[in-house]
Amino acid sequence: MTGMYKVITIFMVVSSLVEAQKLRAVNGKDVASATVSAQGDTTKIDFFQNKAVAARDGERRQYRGVNLGGWLLLESWMYPDFYKTLGIKTWLGEMQIVAALGGKEKALPILEKHWDTWLSKQDLLELKNGGITHIRIPIGYWILGEEFLRPGETYLPGAWPYLLRALEWCKELGLKTIVDLHGAPGVQNGHDNGGFEGGNESIKWGEPENQIRTTEVLVYLAKNLTIVNGTAAYEGTVQGLCLLNEPWTTSVGGPLSMQLVKNWTQETTDAVLAAGWKGDIWFPDGFNLLWEGWDGFLQPPKYKNVYADSHFYMLFDPALWKLGALAQTNNVCQGYNTMQLDKVKGKIASGVVIGEYSMDFLTFPDFPYDAQTKKALQDLLLAQQQVYGVIGEASSAAVGGFFWSFKALGRVKDDLTKLKDNPHSPWSYLALLRDGIAPKNLALASFDCNAFVAEYHDQPPPQTTQGVTTAGGPSGGGQTQA
Repeated sequence: MTGMYKVITIFMVVSSLVEAQKLRAVNGKDVASATVSAQGDTTKIDFFQNKAVAARDGERRQYRGVNLGGWLLLESWMYPDFYKTLGIKTWLGEMQIVAALGGKEKALPILEKHWDTWLSKQDLLELKNGGITHIRIPIGYWILGEEFLRPGETYLPGAWPYLLRALEWCKELGLKTIVDLHGAPGVQNGHDNGGFEGGNESIKWGEPENQIRTTEVLVYLAKNLTIVNGTAAYEGTVQGLCLLNEPWTTSVGGPLSMQLVKNWTQETTDAVLAAGWKGDIWFPDGFNLLWEGWDGFLQPPKYKNVYADSHFYMLFDPALWKLGALAQTNNVCQGYNTMQLDKVKGKIASGVVIGEYSMDFLTFPDFPYDAQTKKALQDLLLAQQQVYGVIGEASSAAVGGFFWSFKALGRVKDDLTKLKDNPHSPWSYLALLRDGIAPKNLALASFDCNAFVAEYHDQPPPQTTQGVTTAGGPSGGGQTQA
């Protein structure tokens, strides 16, 4: 695969429907395939300089972000009625979904329609108008093409042109992006969000070959995204690279040791930097932000703009299941996650980004909301955004957060095994904006946790059973949502 790490050429194909690009290595191998109906000429442009998104300046970030979940990497729980119509069981990973649709040839038009329609430029404009500044884009390694797959890995490449179209939209709207490796070679978590649902037995990412493959994918991405950042259509749009999403460590009952994740992170960060990447870098905290092995890890001045990626969800902690919105807000303001962020300040990398959070909790009320309920939900969202550094000035290690997700129709309530479409899903930031829960403009929003706690009579928060509340999900089997 080292032959792939060469200067690439970008072929630009202009279409009335989309502006898609085909990245092709100079040795003739496709990085990704693009099929579009072109109007006009095909222009070949060579780039031999590494323009980067920004210098590694070490400036403190403030991410006000959302995830484009369920788009370029499928998660069937997010739009359950669509999958039920196709006769597909929820909780399947993307490779299993392709198989259930009858294989790659039959699945391609279905996935192409999804890639083309699940995200629109209007969605991004609405998010921009709501004060969102950053977009995290989950992808699977198979987006780079068939040559990155091994026998038996029957994922379906083809989404790369749609990623480039989204980057162009973000450039036009002034949004920055984080490209997130959500699905890695060998399966890093055994859940649908990693590409294959199979539990711990399916996790082969810890094998040396798959760790090397993952690093090679990230180096290749870093080089290609550097070139993408140097083109006029996308210049400077990709601000960061998220190395790996939610490797299933022993901290949450998985097979991967924290030390294994740390060692790989160190080696891969160095490799990505050596490849010329100048943007931000995120690494997974392994569901254990307070692990002593993180103390002093990847810190300035040697490493700048490197951040630990933590995911905080209310839904996945049994100790919080019976709490209503006010009690959830109280817990956000003075609970375990707040303590974690305070405790690791100055001790881990350049800080902590909350790469995923949501509004769902087991007693989340049905729409429409009365005035009192609406205010409680507004406070809960603002409290998370304040604690996570999305709004105001965080006094902890937090440098911002990314809501999961920009859009979702899935919802978990009462019976955790039953899902159905819900246009008012608490997993959808667009729904929260339209329903008046999310602030109209994050840049102008504020919240005072101290004042809220005082008004709440300083009630002690519940004792959480997990440090990072993502383990144990709606299926009742350790499922995560994102």
